[in-house]
Amino acid sequence: MEQELIAAVAGFVGGHGGRFLDEILKPTAALMGDDLANRYRSWRARNIAEVLDAAVVMLDASGLPPAPVPGRLLFPILEHASVEENEELRRRWSSLLANSATARLQDRLLPGYAEVLRQLMPVHVGILDWLYEQKEELAPGQFNWRSLERNEIQSHFGFSDGDYALLITDLHRLLLIRPSGTQFRDVWEPVYREVALTTFGLTFVRCCHPPEDRSHRK
Repeated sequence: MEQELIAAVAGFVGGHGGRFLDEILKPTAALMGDDLANRYRSWRARNIAEVLDAAVVMLDASGLPPAPVPGRLLFPILEHASVEENEELRRRWSSLLANSATARLQDRLLPGYAEVLRQLMPVHVGILDWLYEQKEELAPGQFNWRSLERNEIQSHFGFSDGDYALLITDLHRLLLIRPSGTQFRDVWEPVYREVALTTFGLTFVRCCHPPEDRSHRK
């Protein structure tokens, strides 16, 4: 991320948000020097400021302390979030950042999640959230995510056949979902009669929601 853009963010974030920014930038702040004190106002900086402020609120609500975020996680998140216009998707960037700033979650938050989120539209996120919500509790704290049939998804979202095929194919391309079974229309194209979230997709959805304090759980 450009030094000027990072400097611009410092101009819009103050108070608790400013302290949060200082904390997560510790590994790189020394390299930036006085650039962080500059005031470079831009639309992208305002977007980042909103994402940072929301991440602070999420971390406060979780009770988890912020930890320095590795650059491989931090800078792609801020870079892509800076050009996001949709409020709901900015909330996902805030969640991804808040989870990145949680020390014990960092080993499960893959750098590739930022690249995946960058490619999603609100309708993609809606599908993923709904698939995630269709979980079955097997035992306290243990869940199973079942495969969902095409007609269930189309009926819930009101998708035409074409919309369903396009969106589900795209989510499959990103490895967020998988077709159930091994049915293929030809050797290249799976028949999406049933789909389920992949392990990659399940963890991605969790990381795109605000962190929770799991310290009391085994």
